[in-house]
Amino acid sequence: GSRLWLIDWDYAGYNSPLFDLANLASNNGLSKDQEDWLLQHYFDAPVADQTHHGFEAMKCASLLRETLWSMVSEIHSQLEFDFVEYTRENLERFDQQWSRFAP
Repeated sequence: GSRLWLIDWDYAGYNSPLFDLANLASNNGLSKDQEDWLLQHYFDAPVADQTHHGFEAMKCASLLRETLWSMVSEIHSQLEFDFVEYTRENLERFDQQWSRFAP
């Protein structure tokens, strides 16, 4: 088909869709053009500055959540994975995003 369906089974219902879109964008390293395309097609309309600002805020929230999840995993996970490095990477990405959001 020609349509992509994204179904949020984890947070269905009460969460801002911007969080899920920001999570998708930040975890996949989307470019600014790709992010703009994603938002415009999700909302099926030109995207207001306020929505862009909210999206940038939610990218911060998403990266912070991923960082905290990784920190907990450093202690509790049984997986053979370098969670210390993953935490470091996410903290760096959060710092970069925060500096763009709140210069």
